[in-house]
Amino acid sequence: MTVHPRPMLMATLMVLSAALQADAGQSEDYTIRYGEIKPIGNGFYSLQLKEKKVTLEQLLKEMKAPERTTRLDAVRAVELPKDWPKKDRGDLIKALGECLTDQDVAVRYAAGEILGCDVGPDAIIVLPRLLEAVKDEEPFVRRFALRAIAKIGPKAKDAIPVLVKALDDENKFIRRDAAHALTYLGPAAVPALIDSLKDSKGQVRMDILNFIPEMGEDAKPALPALSKLLGDSDSFVAYRVRRAMEDIGNLPEYRRRDYLDRMRKEFEKQSKK
Repeated sequence: MTVHPRPMLMATLMVLSAALQADAGQSEDYTIRYGEIKPIGNGFYSLQLKEKKVTLEQLLKEMKAPERTTRLDAVRAVELPKDWPKKDRGDLIKALGECLTDQDVAVRYAAGEILGCDVGPDAIIVLPRLLEAVKDEEPFVRRFALRAIAKIGPKAKDAIPVLVKALDDENKFIRRDAAHALTYLGPAAVPALIDSLKDSKGQVRMDILNFIPEMGEDAKPALPALSKLLGDSDSFVAYRVRRAMEDIGNLPEYRRRDYLDRMRKEFEKQSKK
C-alpha cells in the first residue's frame, strides 16, 4: 500500500500548529536573576549570579513565594511598563499592586518603583493599593505611589482626600509630590488646591503655586483665591502668586508635564545600570 506524503505532511503541520497554540500563553517572557551562594571551603563562600526564564504564570507565583528574596527577585524581573507584553499588562499591574502590601520594605520599594514609572491610567485597577501605599512607613514607597496616582490622571479623583492629607507629611518631598499629583487630577482637584492655599506652611503654598499653572485652563477657577494671596506675609510666596496668575492658561505645553517626565527618565537611567 502506498501512502501519499502530502496528507502526512499536512497532518504533521496541524499537530505542530495545535501544540504551538497551546503553548502560546506559556512562552518564557521573563528573566529572573538571582544570586546563589556556595561554600568553597575554609569558611569561604562564592556568590554566583544566575538567571532563569519563566512564564508569566510562574513569575506571578514567585511574587507570592514564602521566601523574601524569591519575591524580590520576581518583582525585579518585571521590565519597564513600556516593554510589557500587552496581554500581560493587567496581570502585572494587579500583582505589583499586591506587592505594595508586602511585609518586606524592599519588595514594596521595587513594586512601587515600577508602578510609579509611567504605567498611566491602567493603574486605576490598583488605586486602593496605591492609596494605602501613600501611608507607607518608607518615604520612597510613598513617593512612588504618588507618582503612579498622578499618572492615572482625572480618573483617580477618589484619591484627592488622601493627597490633601499627604500635604501634611513630615517629609518635604512627599508634600511636594502630593501637591503635584493633585494638579494631575483635573478640575475635581481645584477646590482642594484652593483650600490648601490657606495652609499655614509656606512651603505647601509654594509647592501648589509652582505646580498649579500646569493644569492650564482647568486652574482658572483658582484665580480669585490666588489674588487673595498677593499680600501674603511671605514675600516669596506673594511673588510666586503673581507668576502663577500670569502662567495659568499661558504655560507652554512642553513645561506642563515636565516634572514626572524627568522622573520617568531618571528611573529608566537607573534601571539600565
